[in-house]
Amino acid sequence: MLRRFLYILSFVVLTSCSVFNLNRKRPVVTSRPIPFSSLNRISYSADSLKNVRTIESMKPDFVENLDNQTSSITIPFIEIPLGVKVVEQAKDYLGCKYKGGGSGPDRFDCSGFTSFIYRKFGVELHRSSGDQWLDGEEIKDRKTLIPGDLVYFNGYAVGSRIGHVGIVTEPDPKTGEFYFIHAAIHGGIRIDHSTDYYYKVRYKGARRIFN
Repeated sequence: MLRRFLYILSFVVLTSCSVFNLNRKRPVVTSRPIPFSSLNRISYSADSLKNVRTIESMKPDFVENLDNQTSSITIPFIEIPLGVKVVEQAKDYLGCKYKGGGSGPDRFDCSGFTSFIYRKFGVELHRSSGDQWLDGEEIKDRKTLIPGDLVYFNGYAVGSRIGHVGIVTEPDPKTGEFYFIHAAIHGGIRIDHSTDYYYKVRYKGARRIFN
């Protein structure tokens, strides 16, 4: 009788454990990408970290190599480069109209726009595009351009003095070409590419404000 009772009791306990495991909450894996930098200084389980998709698509190698037995890990702080912040700030003004001599907050000329954006980061640039060529350090190799660098162009006449300036948004380190945001007479604040003929033949150089 006692043996039968113990058998029934063990069956009930095993069944309960199985139901409990089935009802346990599993880690929620979202398909929506999130910035890896948003994981700063927070502890996560090893399994959940492996399932995180990041906007940068560049999780550190140690995440993929985590032992499944690891209970948690603290992500170190990842600083966003100032140049990237400059670009994101500049994009907030896409579509604003061009105005000769304009320096914001809703109408700009080219150097007025670059000055306005960099001022938000505590940097005072010269007012004209020609004088802004004196700011920062010259970049001699276009393949080393990074977001936030300033790029300079001739004015209307090819081969003339510097008459236009913009901010690099997306450089291509393989070709040296780049997208840049600027205040254009036609279109206001917009993004163009260095291979567009008008800018390709007028390109003069680039300078870096943040080292």
